[in-house]
Amino acid sequence: MPDHKIKVTTIGSPGSATGTGTSRRPVYGVLGAVQIDYHASAPGATTDVVIAEGTGQARTFLTRTNTATDGTFYPAATQHDGTGTALTSYAPYILVGDYVTVTVTGCDALTDAVVVTLHTLE
Repeated sequence: MPDHKIKVTTIGSPGSATGTGTSRRPVYGVLGAVQIDYHASAPGATTDVVIAEGTGQARTFLTRTNTATDGTFYPAATQHDGTGTALTSYAPYILVGDYVTVTVTGCDALTDAVVVTLHTLE
């Protein structure tokens, strides 16, 4: 299971610093899990993290708001029936070669403010 590590360094004023990081290479396969590790000094009351495709379908896989608590998450997409109607079931995201971007806002200026590891199965 290949991992894709994305490090985000933030710049700006305390509580409003921002930063963006992008995967080094396109990501392919099934997105099994997303691990988020916050810098010990990241402010939990204001730090937001958005993990999304950089182009293509531009799907947002995970949004964490006002938190700096490390964790592993298992994002999933809504399934659809044969007519395109959304179902109440979910399936893992299938990634077909797009870059993944991590955007951090509301943080302090920190090197490696957030480190995201995408665990995928190719």
